[in-house]
Amino acid sequence: MMKTFNLVEETIAVNQVDFISAVNKGAEFAITYEGEIVTGDLETITLPVIFKGKATRQSAVSAKPTPITEALGKHYRIALNGPKLEIKASMNWQEIIGFNMDSASYDDTTGDGISHFTDREMEDMGWHATEFDITYRTMVEHLESNVEGLIFCIEQKDPYQFSGFGFFADDAQAREVLKTFLVATIKEKMATDEIYAKEGLDDDQIEALEFFGIDV
Repeated sequence: MMKTFNLVEETIAVNQVDFISAVNKGAEFAITYEGEIVTGDLETITLPVIFKGKATRQSAVSAKPTPITEALGKHYRIALNGPKLEIKASMNWQEIIGFNMDSASYDDTTGDGISHFTDREMEDMGWHATEFDITYRTMVEHLESNVEGLIFCIEQKDPYQFSGFGFFADDAQAREVLKTFLVATIKEKMATDEIYAKEGLDDDQIEALEFFGIDV
């Protein structure tokens, strides 16, 4: 089952020395949801991140160095706690969406719902499955209950708001679980719903059956 990391409730703890070092270098760096400071090639990061870019080193209105608690900008809340810095990041969610768009397994940040998988093989499965009226939401809910991974999100109850990404821990496992689920679901639909009787299937549905290896 996938775990949930809700930025509204969570605080990210980072090593203060590592953070200051990254800021002072003046280069781009990232902070993962686990509090790891990543420098160098940021495009290889596969974990959700709460920050990616350059920190503010000097105030725009004076020559004074920016306090460490303000280095990430006004939408982050940073508190000192011994050798650690504790970061609250939910207020910067709109920018955080951009940080994670390319690395997430699926995107659930818009009101339009989930429209595709990032993984090419899973997206091919999803595309064909829609021919049998299996929605991406149905696929994702099954995966969230049956594979390891992380739902990285902001979620609050009053008023209710949810926006998030899914990150599968093992794409190979996710592909296998998804295919097994879709094959079983399609076979059940064909056996129990006359709309999907073999003689009434269109060309796209026949192509989907061939893709999944289901006998026509």
